[in-house]
Amino acid sequence: MVQEDDVNSDSWDLSKGPGITALGLASARAVETSAPDHLIEDPYALWFLEASPVQLPMLTGWPEPGTAVTAQQTLHLHGSRYIGLRTRFYDDWLQAAADAGIRQAVLLGSGLDTRAFRIEWPAGFRLFEADQPGVLGFKLEVLSDGGAEAACLRTPVGVDLRDDWTKALLDAGFTPDAPTAWLAEGLLAYLPSQAEIELFERIDALSAPGSGVAFDRILGDLAARDGARLKQLSERSGVAMDTMVNTEERGDARQWFADHGWAVEQEVVAALAQRYARDLADPFATGETGGAEPPWLDTAFITGRRT
Repeated sequence: MVQEDDVNSDSWDLSKGPGITALGLASARAVETSAPDHLIEDPYALWFLEASPVQLPMLTGWPEPGTAVTAQQTLHLHGSRYIGLRTRFYDDWLQAAADAGIRQAVLLGSGLDTRAFRIEWPAGFRLFEADQPGVLGFKLEVLSDGGAEAACLRTPVGVDLRDDWTKALLDAGFTPDAPTAWLAEGLLAYLPSQAEIELFERIDALSAPGSGVAFDRILGDLAARDGARLKQLSERSGVAMDTMVNTEERGDARQWFADHGWAVEQEVVAALAQRYARDLADPFATGETGGAEPPWLDTAFITGRRT
């Protein structure tokens, strides 16, 4: 099981916390892509799993009816339904930003995301992917070996997002005077509370009028009410989420952006699922397992526009 020391290490790689998380999300996107009612198509997700030296206890495709699956595999399959919904929501948000005239986006904590390759971007669109150099290097190697070609101007930015990444982004060609679409998908839960505020401050400082921001935020007090929930998820999934997720108390992220001149909206998972007609019930629930909680925590999806 992945432990806390892996997350705090300065030499993060695919065999440690963030790398395992990136591979797990790739597995979920591969499963979602093969599901009969899939919301996204990510043909590259499977490439990462096939090239990885790390073997995860997860399936890489939706099982045929009648296929025997373990309790741990059913948990991951159920979780892929949520990841598919989350991915589609952000896909649509980014494409709406591009349709509105924005021509640069920054994916903070991009991991093994392949939006640069699988989304149809307008001519001249530039996408910056900010994450650990090891994860970005692995992604580049796999996609290059497979002959994948980006559909936009893709720029990897190898940084630790707990540090000041502003200079690295500017040095990579980011234009602060142009409106930007900022996406932090599944990132904030892993950052210390102070690093989260500093991330917001840097986004705000680099955002021209008309910029947009989108991120998700776990609801509730993780250290108290959900402490046991995190431990339970860790035991069920085989990934030590209780040591990777940061449970420090945080302020209201939605209010922070509103106080800094952003028009902000929020949508919870249930509303999002209804909008996309995605059934998030456990598809493998039986009388014995029907009472198990879903493999994700209560989450709010927050979007904002710099006025």
